Amino acid sequence: HSELKDANLDKATIVGTIFRSGNRSDDSTMFRGANLTNLVFDKDSKLTQVGFLNADLSNSSFVGIDMSHADFRGAVVTGVDFTGTDLSSARMGGINLNQTTVTNRTEFEDADLRKADLSRMELSGVDFKKVDFRGADLTEVIIERARIEDALLQGADLTDAEFINVDFKDTDFEDADLEDTVFDDCDLEGAKNMIDAKNVHDADWKDVTCPDGTEKNDDCYKGNHLIPAAD
Repeated sequence: HSELKDANLDKATIVGTIFRSGNRSDDSTMFRGANLTNLVFDKDSKLTQVGFLNADLSNSSFVGIDMSHADFRGAVVTGVDFTGTDLSSARMGGINLNQTTVTNRTEFEDADLRKADLSRMELSGVDFKKVDFRGADLTEVIIERARIEDALLQGADLTDAEFINVDFKDTDFEDADLEDTVFDDCDLEGAKNMIDAKNVHDADWKDVTCPDGTEKNDDCYKGNHLIPAAD
């Protein structure tokens, strides 16, 4: 594939262009280290399997773009607009997302967000199904009407986070920090290892479905409802 390593496309507008790495196993180096600040991609552009390793994407717009399987490791995404962006299966481990724009049309299914920083973000309607959040910073997030089912939250920090009407079915909470975490009208049925989460006794439960399937519950911890029912 063509490579634009270390390219400077500051303030460029890209219209109807398809960028794609032919083989994701090649580490997707197309835009490695490039300056892509203030860039605008037309909605007809396609960026599947493209690598942005260590690139600076500050204040760029990827509204409505297909960026599935893209690699953002080490990238700077401050001020990036991901409205309606398809980020399914994207590799975003360790990056800071808390100054990006993410809406209910942004797709993260199967994405790798290990050790990513989403702290203090306010998100609604986002699809995080099967996302890997291991070690991620979710402190003080407010997430509502979202899917975080069958996801990995092992070791993630959810301190002071608030989840409203979120589907957590079959998600793994092992060693996640739940200090003062609010679960309001959430579905936690089948959630794994919640009993092994840090500070689970300090979580705030409101009208939730507990891991064992008990519905309309206001304290899954005190009610001993944290262990999923046997299949």
